[in-house]
Amino acid sequence: MPPLQTQRINPRTKRLEEMAQRFVSPGGLREFYTKAIAEDLAALEPPPKLHRYFDYYNLSHDYLQMAQFQQLAGDTAACKESFRLAARHRLEACRWFDDLPPETRERCVTSVNLRALPYFQGAALAGARELALELGRRLIAADQTGLPRCVQALEETSIRLYAGEDEAVRANCAFIRENKGKLWTCKTIFQEMDILDALLDMDNQRFYDAFVVLFRRDRRDPYIDLLDMGLIMLGRIALSRGLEFPLDTMECPRALMLPD
Repeated sequence: MPPLQTQRINPRTKRLEEMAQRFVSPGGLREFYTKAIAEDLAALEPPPKLHRYFDYYNLSHDYLQMAQFQQLAGDTAACKESFRLAARHRLEACRWFDDLPPETRERCVTSVNLRALPYFQGAALAGARELALELGRRLIAADQTGLPRCVQALEETSIRLYAGEDEAVRANCAFIRENKGKLWTCKTIFQEMDILDALLDMDNQRFYDAFVVLFRRDRRDPYIDLLDMGLIMLGRIALSRGLEFPLDTMECPRALMLPD
């Protein structure tokens, strides 16, 4: 097998360095999220001020943000623990969701369906496999109203791959290709299927090349806030399956990709 041909990639960006500095500076975002989490935990004490769904929603959100900043600051152990707690509390929010009034459920559905995928990914990156799978299956089973069918099929893939359900991933990709003219699609969907095909075929060079295409796209994307959770998850799965993958950047840190 020929050696892997890699590309030169700057491991750091000015934007993320500035975000890391905002986190660690006195009076900065570390203190902000520490205070927010303390207030969220206090809200769980009886009697509840809000519906329990909102209490757990807020707590999970703040832990997820804290985790990403902790990793940018170089504290992977703290990051993983915050990821685990974010997922655990989002799972609790999912359990309380059905008790909400119908109009509130309709407004909040994206917090408990595949749009909440980063919480599953965080649990998986933290090595909390049972928690990740329980949350992931719940997200798949939830109401996906408003989510295009092809996006739903693609969003499932990291959960399916993590669970070892490769044939379901192949079936979802085939469904999208077969219905290309009928479903809403865009160029990036097919780029993401390229990396899935390479991973399923265990083609190391194709996987690396496809990863870099998505990485460069996401580095320019203003909606990628801190860590690139989806790509980190794919890198972790690739390494767990024996592929060579040397990339290590601020938004895709190797420390989170390495299997526990």
